[in-house]
Amino acid sequence: MDPHDQSNRWHIESEETLHENPYFRVQFQKVRVPSGEVFDYYVTDYDLAAAAVVVQRGDEFLLLKQDRFIIDQISWEIPAGGVEAEDPNPEVAAARELMEETGLKATNLEYLCTYYPTDGRSNKTFHAYHTVDPEVMTEDFDHDEVMEKRWFHRDEVIRMIDENEIVDGLTLTPLLMVLFREARN
Repeated sequence: MDPHDQSNRWHIESEETLHENPYFRVQFQKVRVPSGEVFDYYVTDYDLAAAAVVVQRGDEFLLLKQDRFIIDQISWEIPAGGVEAEDPNPEVAAARELMEETGLKATNLEYLCTYYPTDGRSNKTFHAYHTVDPEVMTEDFDHDEVMEKRWFHRDEVIRMIDENEIVDGLTLTPLLMVLFREARN
């Protein structure tokens, strides 16, 4: 299959913005598929990405307890947040969120991956990083965002994943990548 051949690709025939706010737009699109049929499609369009960082100290991983009112759950997650328009560098955003949410400074940031968690309906982009043995800058953190920060042993993290106790995609994917890489070595 020729990646430059546009004949077998979906094509946007028309597009209309149904809603717009500072974070995203909801688009209504008429999309033509390779068979020639045209479908109505609704898409969430994001200008800015998000960045997250897996924080590791030996056999322990740092997770943050957060109140996710949208899903009405308390969730254990890795530090994460939005990339800012003023500085669209996702590595800078990951380091900033780590400091804001934990009081820790990354001594090294290793790039893990970039992925699209809902590429069937959204262009939201997630960038994931990994840091080992971060430097403690302060014990304080953003208590409006984070209820608690806690180190979990690798076995406990694996159990939490296995028992569906970690449900955030921006946490699961990078954690699983780090655990996979460790298991491979």
